[in-house]
Amino acid sequence: MRNNLFLGAAAIALIAPMAASAQETTSSIRGTVTANGAPVAGATVVILNVPSGSRSTQTTDASGSFNAGGLRVGGPFTVTVTAAGYPETSITDIQTTVAQTYELPIELAAAESGGADIVITASSLPRARNVSQGPATVLNAEQIGSVASVNRDVRDLMRRDPFARLDDTPSGGRAVSFAGQNARFNRFSVDGVPVTDNFGLNPDGLPTRRAPIPFDSIGQFQTKVAPYASAKATSRAARSTQS
Repeated sequence: MRNNLFLGAAAIALIAPMAASAQETTSSIRGTVTANGAPVAGATVVILNVPSGSRSTQTTDASGSFNAGGLRVGGPFTVTVTAAGYPETSITDIQTTVAQTYELPIELAAAESGGADIVITASSLPRARNVSQGPATVLNAEQIGSVASVNRDVRDLMRRDPFARLDDTPSGGRAVSFAGQNARFNRFSVDGVPVTDNFGLNPDGLPTRRAPIPFDSIGQFQTKVAPYASAKATSRAARSTQS
């Protein structure tokens, strides 16, 4: 059985890393449910992780908002909204990122009177997006599997970040530096647990000169440079409405 580890390697060039380690093991989905621009309170929001079948159920507050934390990383997720007087609405193909919040605005359509026909419509939600903590590169398990690496070294994943530079000189120890900063500033964690070179013997802050984590056990890999809370990376989700 394959063990999925959510692996994050961060190179902090300007500011300290974001705080709680729990934020590095899971993802979250938050959003607002509206109808004709007005908030819909008391709507039931069910968030389903399709591969595992796990569910999180939320109820919108007076402002139509919901916030589901502690979710698995990746996906796809399906978000289903039910509210009195409105047809059930589902948002599919949502992919989440470790330590990031996925923002999901949901507009409910008015219920159509008469007839028992079921009509399925689909459209994209351009405002649905993961909220990034700064410049980041995220690789899922499929993308990791396509990376060419002779030694299956996690450093070959790090180097895919445009800010990264791999020192392949004989004395460089394959150290990866980000944005021109010393490689010892790198912060490496697995499932939110720091994996560091406690004795400072290696050139890049990792505990070993070899790959510390096998590729096949990585569920998601992420590099972040100078993380902060205001940058946003856009993505798309599909919406279907049943009436």
